[in-house]
Amino acid sequence: MGFDAEVSSYLKALRLEPDELYDEKAASSAFHLSPITLRNWRTQGKGPRYLRIGGSVRYLGRALAEYLAASEITPEAKRGAA
Repeated sequence: MGFDAEVSSYLKALRLEPDELYDEKAASSAFHLSPITLRNWRTQGKGPRYLRIGGSVRYLGRALAEYLAASEITPEAKRGAA
């Protein structure tokens, strides 16, 4: 499966719209994480891409799905690389 297909799959699974903006609470809920984790990731330069609009942080649905797709590890590929 190609990267774009994986992103589409994550968008569908998480019920996210690619061009919709999600606040920190919605984004952390989609990832089953605490909002504090997303804040920590931002200060560490980790996590999904985000927008800062005024004092608010927003995530595009596509950025959330891309982050998950890029984070996916296939055990067979990992074993083959060893």
